[in-house]
Amino acid sequence: MQSLYKQWYEKKVFIEAKPSAVQIEHWIDKILAKRWGVHAAARVYHIAKTGEDGELVNPFTRGIKPHEYKVESTNRVPGSFAPVRNAYDISQVLSWLASR
Repeated sequence: MQSLYKQWYEKKVFIEAKPSAVQIEHWIDKILAKRWGVHAAARVYHIAKTGEDGELVNPFTRGIKPHEYKVESTNRVPGSFAPVRNAYDISQVLSWLASR
C-alpha cells in the first residue's frame, strides 16, 4: 500500500495548464464525469481548486463542461490541498466526496 501512495504522490497533476493527459480539466470532463456524473465531477474540480466543497449554483445548466460549472463554497474539506498537486491530493478529494 505504501508504494501505491508513493506512486500517487509522485504523479503530478496540473490545473489550468496547457492541454495534456495530466491536466485535471481533461480528466474531470472526459473520465470522471462519465463515471461519477457531471455534478460530482464539478464538485471534485471545485474542491481541487479551492479546498472547499460546495453546491452547484445552477445544476441544470446544459452545454458546459463539468469544470465550468459555478460552485458556491459551503465548507472546507479537511486534509485537502488546494490547488491539488498530485494524484494523492486528488485521491483525498475523491475520498471526501465518496463519503458524502
